[in-house]
Amino acid sequence: MDDRAGNTSEMSFKNGESHFGSLSTGQIVSILGTSSDVVLVVGKDGEIKDASFRSQDLFAIGGRSWVGRNIKDIVTEESVPKIWEMMEDAGETHSNVSREINHLMLDGDDTPVTYQVIKLNNDGDVLFFGQDISRVAALQRRLMSSQLAMEREVARLRNAENQYRAVFQLNKTPQFVVEVDTLRIFDLNTAAARLLGEPLNKIAGKKVQTIFRDKDSAVLHKFLMSAINATEASQTDVQLVTGEILDVTVSNFAQEGKNYLFLTLLPQGGTADNLPSATERKVLSLVEQMPDAFVLTDENRIIYTANTAFCELVNIAGPSSIAGRTIDTFFERPSVDCNVLLANVRKHGVVRRFASSIRTQFGQGVNVEIAASQLEVNSETVLGFWLRPTHNLIMGAEVEQENISRTNEQIANLVGHMPLKDIVRETTDMIEKLCIETALELTQNNRASAAQMLGVSRQSLYSKLGKDSSKDSD
Repeated sequence: MDDRAGNTSEMSFKNGESHFGSLSTGQIVSILGTSSDVVLVVGKDGEIKDASFRSQDLFAIGGRSWVGRNIKDIVTEESVPKIWEMMEDAGETHSNVSREINHLMLDGDDTPVTYQVIKLNNDGDVLFFGQDISRVAALQRRLMSSQLAMEREVARLRNAENQYRAVFQLNKTPQFVVEVDTLRIFDLNTAAARLLGEPLNKIAGKKVQTIFRDKDSAVLHKFLMSAINATEASQTDVQLVTGEILDVTVSNFAQEGKNYLFLTLLPQGGTADNLPSATERKVLSLVEQMPDAFVLTDENRIIYTANTAFCELVNIAGPSSIAGRTIDTFFERPSVDCNVLLANVRKHGVVRRFASSIRTQFGQGVNVEIAASQLEVNSETVLGFWLRPTHNLIMGAEVEQENISRTNEQIANLVGHMPLKDIVRETTDMIEKLCIETALELTQNNRASAAQMLGVSRQSLYSKLGKDSSKDSD
Protein backbone atom coordinates (compact mmCIF):
# COMPACT_ATOMS: atom_id res chain seq x y z
CA MET A 1 0.00 0.00 0.00
CA ASP A 2 1.27 3.52 -0.84
CA ASP A 3 2.16 5.38 2.37
CA ARG A 4 1.33 8.70 0.76
CA ALA A 5 -2.34 7.70 0.46
CA GLY A 6 -2.87 8.23 4.20
CA ASN A 7 -0.59 11.29 4.59
CA THR A 8 -3.02 14.24 4.50
CA SER A 9 -0.22 16.81 4.84
CA GLU A 10 1.24 15.68 1.53
CA MET A 11 -2.21 15.90 -0.12
CA SER A 12 -3.18 19.33 1.31
CA PHE A 13 -2.27 22.85 0.13
CA LYS A 14 1.37 23.82 0.81
CA ASN A 15 0.64 27.56 1.35
CA GLY A 16 -2.90 27.54 2.69
CA GLU A 17 -2.36 30.55 4.92
CA SER A 18 -1.22 32.76 2.06
CA HIS A 19 -4.04 31.64 -0.18
CA PHE A 20 -6.99 31.67 2.23
CA GLY A 21 -5.86 33.77 5.19
CA SER A 22 -7.48 36.96 3.88
CA LEU A 23 -10.84 35.36 3.01
CA SER A 24 -13.89 37.01 4.51
CA THR A 25 -16.64 35.08 6.30
CA GLY A 26 -18.93 35.42 3.30
CA GLN A 27 -16.30 33.97 1.00
CA ILE A 28 -15.68 31.02 3.33
CA VAL A 29 -19.44 30.32 3.55
CA SER A 30 -19.68 30.51 -0.24
CA ILE A 31 -16.79 28.06 -0.67
CA LEU A 32 -18.31 25.61 1.85
CA GLY A 33 -21.73 25.88 0.20
CA THR A 34 -20.41 25.07 -3.25
CA SER A 35 -17.97 22.33 -2.17
CA SER A 36 -20.66 19.79 -1.25
CA ASP A 37 -24.33 18.98 -1.93
CA VAL A 38 -25.10 19.60 1.73
CA VAL A 39 -23.09 21.04 4.65
CA LEU A 40 -24.35 20.63 8.20
CA VAL A 41 -23.08 22.32 11.36
CA VAL A 42 -23.74 19.82 14.12
CA GLY A 43 -23.19 20.39 17.86
CA LYS A 44 -21.57 17.81 20.09
CA ASP A 45 -25.02 16.70 21.32
CA GLY A 46 -26.15 16.03 17.73
CA GLU A 47 -28.27 19.15 17.26
CA ILE A 48 -28.14 20.61 13.73
CA LYS A 49 -27.25 24.30 14.23
CA ASP A 50 -27.15 25.34 10.60
CA ALA A 51 -27.30 23.91 7.07
CA SER A 52 -26.37 24.81 3.50
CA PHE A 53 -27.76 23.01 0.41
CA ARG A 54 -26.51 22.82 -3.13
CA SER A 55 -28.69 19.83 -4.02
CA GLN A 56 -32.32 20.71 -4.80
CA ASP A 57 -33.32 17.08 -4.08
CA LEU A 58 -31.89 17.15 -0.56
CA PHE A 59 -33.36 20.58 0.09
CA ALA A 60 -36.75 19.24 -1.00
CA ILE A 61 -36.49 16.39 1.49
CA GLY A 62 -35.97 18.53 4.59
CA GLY A 63 -34.48 21.91 3.80
CA ARG A 64 -34.45 24.42 6.62
CA SER A 65 -36.63 22.09 8.74
CA TRP A 66 -33.53 20.11 9.63
CA VAL A 67 -32.09 23.07 11.55
CA GLY A 68 -32.83 22.75 15.26
CA ARG A 69 -33.46 19.01 15.06
CA ASN A 70 -31.17 16.26 16.27
CA ILE A 71 -29.32 14.61 13.40
CA LYS A 72 -30.37 11.14 14.59
CA ASP A 73 -34.00 12.08 13.90
CA ILE A 74 -33.44 12.69 10.17
CA VAL A 75 -31.48 9.49 9.38
CA THR A 76 -32.43 5.83 9.36
CA GLU A 77 -31.96 3.70 12.46
CA GLU A 78 -28.94 1.80 11.14
CA SER A 79 -27.19 5.12 10.31
CA VAL A 80 -27.28 6.51 13.88
CA PRO A 81 -24.21 4.56 15.14
CA LYS A 82 -22.24 5.77 12.13
CA ILE A 83 -23.06 9.41 13.00
CA TRP A 84 -21.73 9.11 16.55
CA GLU A 85 -18.57 7.31 15.38
CA MET A 86 -17.86 10.07 12.85
CA MET A 87 -18.34 12.80 15.45
CA GLU A 88 -16.04 11.06 17.92
CA ASP A 89 -13.33 10.55 15.26
CA ALA A 90 -13.54 14.09 13.83
CA GLY A 91 -10.22 15.93 13.97
CA GLU A 92 -9.20 19.49 13.30
CA THR A 93 -8.32 18.59 9.72
CA HIS A 94 -10.62 17.28 7.01
CA SER A 95 -11.11 13.52 7.37
CA ASN A 96 -10.47 11.27 4.37
CA VAL A 97 -12.94 8.65 5.64
CA SER A 98 -16.39 8.75 4.01
CA ARG A 99 -19.45 7.02 5.47
CA GLU A 100 -22.78 6.41 3.77
CA ILE A 101 -25.73 7.80 5.71
CA ASN A 102 -29.36 7.24 4.68
CA HIS A 103 -31.77 10.17 5.23
CA LEU A 104 -35.46 9.55 5.84
CA MET A 105 -37.86 10.84 3.17
CA LEU A 106 -41.46 11.90 3.60
CA ASP A 107 -42.80 8.89 1.66
CA GLY A 108 -41.03 6.49 4.03
CA ASP A 109 -38.20 5.73 1.62
CA ASP A 110 -34.63 6.85 2.19
CA THR A 111 -31.94 8.56 0.13
CA PRO A 112 -28.19 7.89 0.55
CA VAL A 113 -25.58 10.61 1.18
CA THR A 114 -21.85 10.10 1.76
CA TYR A 115 -20.46 12.32 4.53
CA GLN A 116 -17.01 13.43 5.62
CA VAL A 117 -16.53 15.37 8.84
CA ILE A 118 -14.15 17.98 10.27
CA LYS A 119 -14.01 19.52 13.72
CA LEU A 120 -15.16 23.15 13.55
CA ASN A 121 -14.20 24.66 16.96
CA ASN A 122 -13.26 23.85 20.54
CA ASP A 123 -16.92 23.72 21.59
CA GLY A 124 -17.23 20.33 19.84
CA ASP A 125 -19.12 21.53 16.78
CA VAL A 126 -18.56 19.39 13.64
CA LEU A 127 -18.98 20.16 9.95
CA PHE A 128 -20.64 17.39 7.88
CA PHE A 129 -19.80 17.58 4.16
CA GLY A 130 -22.26 15.45 2.17
CA GLN A 131 -22.43 14.26 -1.45
CA ASP A 132 -25.79 13.08 -2.76
CA ILE A 133 -25.33 9.57 -4.22
CA SER A 134 -29.01 8.83 -4.80
CA ARG A 135 -28.49 8.89 -8.57
CA VAL A 136 -25.57 6.47 -8.24
CA ALA A 137 -27.74 4.27 -6.01
CA ALA A 138 -30.52 4.43 -8.60
CA LEU A 139 -28.06 3.34 -11.29
CA GLN A 140 -26.88 0.53 -9.02
CA ARG A 141 -30.49 -0.57 -8.50
CA ARG A 142 -31.10 -0.46 -12.24
CA LEU A 143 -27.93 -2.45 -12.80
CA MET A 144 -29.00 -5.00 -10.19
CA SER A 145 -32.46 -5.25 -11.73
CA SER A 146 -30.92 -5.71 -15.17
CA GLN A 147 -28.60 -8.38 -13.84
CA LEU A 148 -31.47 -10.21 -12.14
CA ALA A 149 -33.56 -9.94 -15.31
CA MET A 150 -30.66 -11.30 -17.33
CA GLU A 151 -30.19 -14.18 -14.89
CA ARG A 152 -33.91 -14.97 -15.09
CA GLU A 153 -33.72 -14.93 -18.90
CA VAL A 154 -30.67 -17.20 -18.86
CA ALA A 155 -32.49 -19.57 -16.49
CA ARG A 156 -35.55 -19.50 -18.76
CA LEU A 157 -33.41 -20.25 -21.83
CA ARG A 158 -31.56 -23.01 -19.97
CA ASN A 159 -34.87 -24.53 -18.88
CA ALA A 160 -36.20 -24.31 -22.45
CA GLU A 161 -33.02 -25.96 -23.74
CA ASN A 162 -33.30 -28.73 -21.15
CA GLN A 163 -36.90 -29.34 -22.18
CA TYR A 164 -35.87 -29.42 -25.85
CA ARG A 165 -33.03 -31.83 -25.09
CA ALA A 166 -35.37 -34.09 -23.10
CA VAL A 167 -38.00 -34.17 -25.85
CA PHE A 168 -35.35 -34.60 -28.56
CA GLN A 169 -33.47 -37.41 -26.81
CA LEU A 170 -36.56 -39.29 -25.54
CA ASN A 171 -38.19 -39.27 -28.97
CA LYS A 172 -38.26 -42.81 -30.39
CA THR A 173 -37.98 -41.49 -33.96
CA PRO A 174 -34.36 -41.21 -35.25
CA GLN A 175 -33.62 -37.53 -35.90
CA PHE A 176 -30.55 -35.59 -37.07
CA VAL A 177 -29.70 -31.87 -37.15
CA VAL A 178 -27.35 -31.09 -40.07
CA GLU A 179 -25.40 -27.88 -40.75
CA VAL A 180 -26.26 -26.56 -44.21
CA ASP A 181 -22.80 -25.09 -44.91
CA THR A 182 -20.86 -28.30 -44.27
CA LEU A 183 -23.59 -30.98 -44.36
CA ARG A 184 -22.10 -32.34 -41.16
CA ILE A 185 -24.23 -33.84 -38.39
CA PHE A 186 -24.54 -31.12 -35.75
CA ASP A 187 -26.75 -33.09 -33.35
CA LEU A 188 -28.67 -36.37 -33.16
CA ASN A 189 -30.87 -38.15 -30.67
CA THR A 190 -30.44 -41.48 -28.91
CA ALA A 191 -32.82 -43.25 -31.29
CA ALA A 192 -30.63 -42.22 -34.25
CA ALA A 193 -27.48 -43.53 -32.54
CA ARG A 194 -29.30 -46.74 -31.67
CA LEU A 195 -30.36 -47.14 -35.30
CA LEU A 196 -26.77 -46.81 -36.52
CA GLY A 197 -25.32 -48.90 -33.68
CA GLU A 198 -22.69 -46.32 -32.67
CA PRO A 199 -22.26 -43.89 -29.72
CA LEU A 200 -23.56 -40.34 -30.12
CA ASN A 201 -20.11 -38.74 -29.94
CA LYS A 202 -18.77 -40.90 -32.77
CA ILE A 203 -21.57 -39.93 -35.16
CA ALA A 204 -21.72 -36.18 -34.40
CA GLY A 205 -19.47 -34.23 -36.76
CA LYS A 206 -19.58 -36.78 -39.57
CA LYS A 207 -20.74 -35.91 -43.06
CA VAL A 208 -24.40 -36.87 -43.25
CA GLN A 209 -23.77 -38.74 -46.51
CA THR A 210 -21.52 -41.24 -44.69
CA ILE A 211 -24.44 -42.87 -42.87
CA PHE A 212 -26.09 -43.81 -46.18
CA ARG A 213 -25.07 -46.20 -48.95
CA ASP A 214 -22.64 -44.81 -51.52
CA LYS A 215 -25.08 -45.46 -54.35
CA ASP A 216 -27.55 -43.03 -52.76
CA SER A 217 -25.03 -40.28 -51.92
CA ALA A 218 -25.51 -38.27 -55.14
CA VAL A 219 -29.28 -38.50 -54.94
CA LEU A 220 -29.21 -37.61 -51.26
CA HIS A 221 -26.95 -34.58 -51.82
CA LYS A 222 -29.27 -33.25 -54.51
CA PHE A 223 -32.26 -33.89 -52.27
CA LEU A 224 -30.69 -32.01 -49.33
CA MET A 225 -29.74 -29.07 -51.51
CA SER A 226 -33.30 -28.77 -52.77
CA ALA A 227 -34.62 -28.92 -49.20
CA ILE A 228 -32.53 -25.91 -48.11
CA ASN A 229 -34.80 -23.38 -49.82
CA ALA A 230 -38.01 -25.42 -49.66
CA THR A 231 -40.97 -23.97 -47.74
CA GLU A 232 -42.37 -27.39 -46.86
CA ALA A 233 -40.81 -30.64 -45.66
CA SER A 234 -39.50 -32.92 -48.41
CA GLN A 235 -39.42 -36.73 -48.35
CA THR A 236 -37.53 -39.48 -50.16
CA ASP A 237 -36.32 -43.03 -49.51
CA VAL A 238 -32.67 -43.98 -49.05
CA GLN A 239 -30.69 -46.93 -47.71
CA LEU A 240 -28.51 -46.77 -44.61
CA VAL A 241 -25.03 -48.26 -44.52
CA THR A 242 -26.57 -50.90 -42.22
CA GLY A 243 -28.86 -51.97 -45.08
CA GLU A 244 -32.14 -50.56 -43.77
CA ILE A 245 -34.28 -48.78 -46.40
CA LEU A 246 -35.95 -45.78 -44.80
CA ASP A 247 -38.14 -42.80 -45.61
CA VAL A 248 -36.22 -39.56 -44.93
CA THR A 249 -38.15 -36.35 -44.25
CA VAL A 250 -36.14 -33.07 -44.35
CA SER A 251 -37.12 -29.57 -43.24
CA ASN A 252 -34.98 -26.46 -42.77
CA PHE A 253 -34.67 -23.85 -40.02
CA ALA A 254 -32.36 -21.01 -39.02
CA GLN A 255 -30.80 -20.30 -35.63
CA GLU A 256 -28.25 -17.65 -34.58
CA GLY A 257 -27.50 -16.71 -38.17
CA LYS A 258 -26.93 -20.31 -39.31
CA ASN A 259 -29.09 -22.58 -41.43
CA TYR A 260 -29.78 -26.18 -40.47
CA LEU A 261 -31.60 -29.21 -41.86
CA PHE A 262 -33.77 -31.41 -39.66
CA LEU A 263 -33.82 -35.06 -40.81
CA THR A 264 -36.39 -37.60 -39.59
CA LEU A 265 -35.97 -41.31 -40.46
CA LEU A 266 -38.81 -43.84 -40.47
CA PRO A 267 -39.20 -47.35 -41.90
CA GLN A 268 -41.16 -47.45 -45.13
CA GLY A 269 -44.85 -47.55 -44.28
CA GLY A 270 -44.14 -47.98 -40.58
CA THR A 271 -43.52 -46.15 -37.34
CA ALA A 272 -40.49 -45.66 -35.13
CA ASP A 273 -41.73 -48.45 -32.82
CA ASN A 274 -41.16 -50.93 -35.66
CA LEU A 275 -37.62 -49.75 -36.32
CA PRO A 276 -35.02 -52.19 -34.91
CA SER A 277 -31.60 -51.05 -33.75
CA ALA A 278 -28.40 -52.07 -35.52
CA THR A 279 -27.76 -54.72 -32.86
CA GLU A 280 -31.31 -56.03 -33.11
CA ARG A 281 -30.97 -56.30 -36.89
CA LYS A 282 -27.81 -58.39 -36.43
CA VAL A 283 -29.62 -60.71 -34.01
CA LEU A 284 -32.59 -61.03 -36.36
CA SER A 285 -30.27 -61.78 -39.28
CA LEU A 286 -28.48 -64.43 -37.22
CA VAL A 287 -31.78 -66.07 -36.19
CA GLU A 288 -32.93 -66.06 -39.82
CA GLN A 289 -29.75 -67.77 -41.03
CA MET A 290 -29.34 -70.27 -38.18
CA PRO A 291 -29.69 -73.99 -39.17
CA ASP A 292 -32.08 -74.78 -36.29
CA ALA A 293 -35.77 -74.05 -36.80
CA PHE A 294 -37.07 -71.14 -34.72
CA VAL A 295 -40.65 -70.00 -34.05
CA LEU A 296 -41.84 -66.99 -32.03
CA THR A 297 -45.41 -67.06 -30.67
CA ASP A 298 -47.62 -65.26 -28.18
CA GLU A 299 -48.72 -66.88 -24.91
CA ASN A 300 -51.58 -68.62 -26.77
CA ARG A 301 -49.01 -70.17 -29.16
CA ILE A 302 -50.19 -68.09 -32.14
CA ILE A 303 -47.19 -67.65 -34.44
CA TYR A 304 -45.67 -64.18 -34.84
CA THR A 305 -42.86 -65.26 -37.13
CA ALA A 306 -40.54 -68.14 -37.98
CA ASN A 307 -37.17 -68.45 -39.65
CA THR A 308 -36.38 -70.10 -42.97
CA ALA A 309 -35.22 -73.33 -41.30
CA PHE A 310 -38.66 -73.87 -39.74
CA CYS A 311 -40.45 -73.11 -43.01
CA GLU A 312 -38.27 -75.71 -44.73
CA LEU A 313 -38.86 -78.21 -41.93
CA VAL A 314 -42.66 -78.09 -42.35
CA ASN A 315 -42.51 -77.59 -46.16
CA ILE A 316 -44.04 -74.09 -46.19
CA ALA A 317 -42.99 -71.37 -48.63
CA GLY A 318 -42.23 -68.60 -46.13
CA PRO A 319 -43.03 -66.99 -42.76
CA SER A 320 -45.94 -64.99 -44.18
CA SER A 321 -47.75 -68.29 -44.89
CA ILE A 322 -47.75 -69.40 -41.25
CA ALA A 323 -48.09 -66.08 -39.36
CA GLY A 324 -51.32 -66.13 -37.37
CA ARG A 325 -51.54 -69.93 -37.17
CA THR A 326 -50.98 -71.83 -33.93
CA ILE A 327 -47.86 -73.90 -33.55
CA ASP A 328 -50.06 -76.76 -32.28
CA THR A 329 -51.15 -77.54 -35.86
CA PHE A 330 -47.66 -78.84 -36.67
CA PHE A 331 -47.42 -81.29 -33.74
CA GLU A 332 -48.20 -85.00 -34.12
CA ARG A 333 -50.00 -84.97 -30.76
CA PRO A 334 -50.83 -81.28 -30.20
CA SER A 335 -53.14 -81.64 -27.22
CA VAL A 336 -50.52 -83.65 -25.33
CA ASP A 337 -47.11 -82.39 -26.41
CA CYS A 338 -48.02 -78.71 -26.56
CA ASN A 339 -49.79 -78.74 -23.20
CA VAL A 340 -46.94 -80.63 -21.52
CA LEU A 341 -44.32 -78.41 -23.14
CA LEU A 342 -46.11 -75.16 -22.24
CA ALA A 343 -46.78 -76.29 -18.66
CA ASN A 344 -43.09 -76.93 -18.11
CA VAL A 345 -42.11 -73.61 -19.72
CA ARG A 346 -44.49 -71.73 -17.43
CA LYS A 347 -43.20 -73.60 -14.40
CA HIS A 348 -39.46 -73.44 -15.09
CA GLY A 349 -39.17 -70.59 -17.61
CA VAL A 350 -37.17 -72.78 -19.98
CA VAL A 351 -37.29 -76.35 -21.30
CA ARG A 352 -34.38 -78.18 -22.93
CA ARG A 353 -34.33 -81.32 -25.10
CA PHE A 354 -38.04 -82.08 -25.17
CA ALA A 355 -38.57 -85.03 -27.57
CA SER A 356 -41.62 -84.81 -29.80
CA SER A 357 -42.86 -85.33 -33.34
CA ILE A 358 -44.17 -82.77 -35.82
CA ARG A 359 -46.04 -83.21 -39.07
CA THR A 360 -45.20 -81.28 -42.23
CA GLN A 361 -47.70 -79.60 -44.48
CA PHE A 362 -47.83 -82.80 -46.56
CA GLY A 363 -48.41 -85.09 -43.58
CA GLN A 364 -44.86 -86.41 -43.19
CA GLY A 365 -43.81 -87.08 -39.60
CA VAL A 366 -40.49 -85.73 -38.29
CA ASN A 367 -39.00 -86.52 -34.91
CA VAL A 368 -37.62 -83.34 -33.28
CA GLU A 369 -35.92 -82.19 -30.12
CA ILE A 370 -37.39 -78.93 -28.80
CA ALA A 371 -36.04 -76.20 -26.55
CA ALA A 372 -38.45 -73.50 -25.41
CA SER A 373 -38.40 -70.36 -23.26
CA GLN A 374 -40.64 -67.45 -22.39
CA LEU A 375 -40.04 -63.78 -21.58
CA GLU A 376 -41.95 -60.55 -21.00
CA VAL A 377 -41.82 -57.92 -23.77
CA ASN A 378 -43.77 -54.69 -23.25
CA SER A 379 -45.99 -56.38 -20.61
CA GLU A 380 -46.76 -59.24 -23.02
CA THR A 381 -45.59 -62.86 -22.77
CA VAL A 382 -43.84 -64.28 -25.83
CA LEU A 383 -42.67 -67.87 -26.38
CA GLY A 384 -39.66 -68.98 -28.38
CA PHE A 385 -39.30 -72.53 -29.74
CA TRP A 386 -36.10 -74.04 -31.18
CA LEU A 387 -36.65 -77.30 -33.08
CA ARG A 388 -33.87 -79.66 -34.21
CA PRO A 389 -34.73 -82.78 -36.25
CA THR A 390 -33.51 -86.10 -34.79
CA HIS A 391 -33.22 -89.31 -36.83
CA ASN A 392 -35.65 -92.08 -35.83
CA LEU A 393 -32.92 -94.70 -35.53
CA ILE A 394 -30.89 -92.51 -33.25
CA MET A 395 -33.91 -91.66 -31.13
CA GLY A 396 -34.82 -95.35 -30.91
CA ALA A 397 -31.29 -96.26 -29.90
CA GLU A 398 -31.28 -93.56 -27.22
CA VAL A 399 -34.61 -94.71 -25.81
CA GLU A 400 -33.54 -98.34 -25.94
CA GLN A 401 -30.24 -97.57 -24.22
CA GLU A 402 -32.04 -95.57 -21.53
CA ASN A 403 -34.54 -98.35 -20.89
CA ILE A 404 -31.80 -101.00 -20.81
CA SER A 405 -29.72 -98.99 -18.37
CA ARG A 406 -32.67 -98.49 -16.05
CA THR A 407 -33.84 -102.15 -16.06
CA ASN A 408 -30.62 -104.09 -16.63
CA GLU A 409 -29.95 -104.59 -12.95
CA GLN A 410 -33.51 -105.73 -12.22
CA ILE A 411 -33.44 -108.24 -15.13
CA ALA A 412 -30.08 -109.63 -13.98
CA ASN A 413 -31.56 -110.29 -10.57
CA LEU A 414 -34.36 -112.37 -12.12
CA VAL A 415 -32.11 -114.74 -14.06
CA GLY A 416 -31.77 -118.02 -12.19
CA HIS A 417 -34.76 -117.35 -10.00
CA MET A 418 -37.56 -118.02 -12.50
CA PRO A 419 -38.14 -119.55 -15.95
CA LEU A 420 -37.45 -117.54 -19.11
CA LYS A 421 -41.11 -117.01 -19.97
CA ASP A 422 -41.73 -115.58 -16.50
CA ILE A 423 -38.68 -113.30 -16.87
CA VAL A 424 -40.06 -111.97 -20.20
CA ARG A 425 -43.46 -111.31 -18.60
CA GLU A 426 -41.88 -109.60 -15.60
CA THR A 427 -39.59 -107.50 -17.83
CA THR A 428 -42.58 -106.36 -19.89
CA ASP A 429 -44.25 -105.19 -16.69
CA MET A 430 -41.11 -103.25 -15.71
CA ILE A 431 -40.94 -101.45 -19.05
CA GLU A 432 -44.67 -100.73 -18.95
CA LYS A 433 -44.32 -99.24 -15.48
CA LEU A 434 -41.31 -97.17 -16.56
CA CYS A 435 -43.23 -95.75 -19.53
CA ILE A 436 -46.24 -94.90 -17.36
CA GLU A 437 -44.04 -93.15 -14.77
CA THR A 438 -42.27 -91.14 -17.50
CA ALA A 439 -45.57 -90.10 -19.11
CA LEU A 440 -46.99 -89.01 -15.74
CA GLU A 441 -43.82 -87.04 -14.99
CA LEU A 442 -43.93 -85.25 -18.34
CA THR A 443 -47.64 -84.41 -17.99
CA GLN A 444 -47.23 -83.33 -14.36
CA ASN A 445 -49.38 -86.25 -13.18
CA ASN A 446 -52.20 -85.51 -15.64
CA ARG A 447 -53.51 -89.05 -16.22
CA ALA A 448 -55.72 -88.13 -19.20
CA SER A 449 -52.79 -86.53 -21.05
CA ALA A 450 -50.48 -89.41 -20.05
CA ALA A 451 -52.95 -91.94 -21.47
CA GLN A 452 -53.12 -90.00 -24.74
CA MET A 453 -49.33 -89.79 -24.87
CA LEU A 454 -49.01 -93.56 -24.37
CA GLY A 455 -51.75 -94.32 -26.89
CA VAL A 456 -53.99 -96.17 -24.43
CA SER A 457 -57.42 -95.45 -23.04
CA ARG A 458 -57.90 -93.80 -19.66
CA GLN A 459 -59.54 -96.94 -18.27
CA SER A 460 -56.59 -99.07 -19.42
CA LEU A 461 -54.12 -96.64 -17.80
CA TYR A 462 -56.14 -96.57 -14.58
CA SER A 463 -56.23 -100.36 -14.47
CA LYS A 464 -52.48 -100.61 -15.04
CA LEU A 465 -51.89 -98.05 -12.28
CA GLY A 466 -54.19 -100.03 -10.01
CA LYS A 467 -52.32 -103.22 -10.84
CA ASP A 468 -49.00 -101.57 -10.01
CA SER A 469 -50.40 -100.31 -6.70
CA SER A 470 -51.61 -103.75 -5.75
CA LYS A 471 -48.20 -105.24 -6.56
CA ASP A 472 -46.48 -102.62 -4.42
CA SER A 473 -48.80 -103.34 -1.51
CA ASP A 474 -48.11 -107.06 -1.83
